[in-house]
Amino acid sequence: MDITAAAEHPVEEGGRIDILVELELEDGSMAGVVIEAKLCADLSPTQLKNYHVHARGRDGWHEDRWALLIVAPQGYFRRALLDYWGGGCPLTGISDEPLLRASHIVPWAECRSDEERLDVFNGLLLAAHWDAAFDRGLVSFDDEGHALVKPMLSEAALALLEPERVRPLPLDDAHRRQLAWHRERFGFN
Repeated sequence: MDITAAAEHPVEEGGRIDILVELELEDGSMAGVVIEAKLCADLSPTQLKNYHVHARGRDGWHEDRWALLIVAPQGYFRRALLDYWGGGCPLTGISDEPLLRASHIVPWAECRSDEERLDVFNGLLLAAHWDAAFDRGLVSFDDEGHALVKPMLSEAALALLEPERVRPLPLDDAHRRQLAWHRERFGFN
């Protein structure tokens, strides 16, 4: 199944977008169904525009409408973090995109708004092993960007992460506010 935003239906004020869903029927014929998807009202006009462009370029999304509405903004979030962090993990210098993760500081499900979900200051671009540790609260970062590590990590995990060798994260005050939440949530305070 291919799902694309219909080009003749631009994003309108109020955050609505028409999504064209093309379905292959059992007899092999194609049917097009337009779904009017409601985007969240607290997205900025720039975020709505980027959502629309992103939605138009994607194929093969899940049939579930909620999956569709979540995948597109997270793709926007990843692109925004790749741009903000210069295309690489600021800790390790790894720039191979398949090895990078767009990591939310405050998780997607716990954000107070869609704007917070898509805010680059609520995100870190991390190498996959750092993302896994950060996402599970095994590591965090202090206000100067230095890695904080839970003492329960094994020698093998510490050897892989090498927290003493990574560069400090260059943080903005908005990152620091989100990281304070992360440290409290996972018991680093």
